[in-house]
Amino acid sequence: MDAAVWENDLENKCMRRLARLTLFSVVAVFTAGAETRFDADAVRLNNRGVALMGQQFTEKAQEAFAESFHKDPKLAQAAVNDGIALLTLQKIDEAKKALQQAIELDPTSAQAWYNLGLAQHANNELDDALKSFQQAVKLDPRDVDSYYFEGVCYRELKQFDKAIDALKKALAIQPLHASSEFALARALQATGDKDGAKEHFKLFQHMTSTKISAAIGLAYGEQGHYSTVTPVEEPQARQPSMIPIKLVARTLGSNAPSTSTGGACMLDATGSGQMDLVLTQTGPQAIRVLHRKGDGSFQDLDPATTGLKLSGNAIACAVGDYDSDNLNDLAIAMDGGIRLFRNLGSGKFEDVTTEAGLTQLNRPTGITFIDFDHDGDLDLFITGSPSFALTSVAVMPRRTPRYSL
Repeated sequence: MDAAVWENDLENKCMRRLARLTLFSVVAVFTAGAETRFDADAVRLNNRGVALMGQQFTEKAQEAFAESFHKDPKLAQAAVNDGIALLTLQKIDEAKKALQQAIELDPTSAQAWYNLGLAQHANNELDDALKSFQQAVKLDPRDVDSYYFEGVCYRELKQFDKAIDALKKALAIQPLHASSEFALARALQATGDKDGAKEHFKLFQHMTSTKISAAIGLAYGEQGHYSTVTPVEEPQARQPSMIPIKLVARTLGSNAPSTSTGGACMLDATGSGQMDLVLTQTGPQAIRVLHRKGDGSFQDLDPATTGLKLSGNAIACAVGDYDSDNLNDLAIAMDGGIRLFRNLGSGKFEDVTTEAGLTQLNRPTGITFIDFDHDGDLDLFITGSPSFALTSVAVMPRRTPRYSL
């Protein structure tokens, strides 16, 4: 057979195997279900370890898995993951111990048995490794990697007929398993079947050179799908059903003397426990407060009685308890700067702009309260132009509620 014909025949074989794989391969999903009995902190630690393994922080991941299992000794998946991380760190004896603990908790975990087999094989404990891989096969009869390592153990034990049988089972499940092709070639070679060995060596070379399939390696994630750590599903709080609502349009009271309207905020301006509507406007009454009455209707409040008297071009407003006295205060973004009104209670407000140290640094366009520097106090976050695209001012301690840049 010339080279071109052989190459074409080899390509056809691989394509037929790929078609068979598409039809018959089974995709395994390894997300471990979390039961309510698992400690929530332990689950979070386990899943943090999974993320760290993905970032190649293996030592930190192993510590997270060990801490997770210590926090909840019933969480078998944490012990499995700990064993995988220890294997990656080449701490074989410690890995075996962790995996054996996992098997004691969950003897039906094919992943635990598979990784125990990897640890035993790495330690040249061939008989024990073979038993572990056979147990993994019993639990997951479609796992090609378990069959592959079963065949490898048999070959290393010089039981070549059994090795050939296991490797053929692997290829029946996944015809494009490159490592099984290579191991089968070596097993056939050991029995004197040179032609059969040659064919499977060529298939292995073709699969790997064309990147149809990759051989099993020693690095994390290269020893089969069971060799990667697994997250545990975190229990989610049950979401309450949506409450049906109906929106009704209402008139917001009398026509106050004003022109254009800017932003709006909701604030208990009267201390009655009802949320009132605060509108920012342009004109002699830049702040308009509409009090919500018990029947759901609104009425205008006299700015002189509330202390919220302000004229000019008000653009936006923000509500927040900046001085931590359990009363929401009001900040107004004006064309000419920021005005801050402290809530004194009982429907009274006081302009404390100067006291708070607020000065104009830009032409504000938006404003909100936020704990910008994570110190527990509310800060003012202001957007504007043209002096600064973004301005942020931080609140001082509660006893001296003053802002500074």
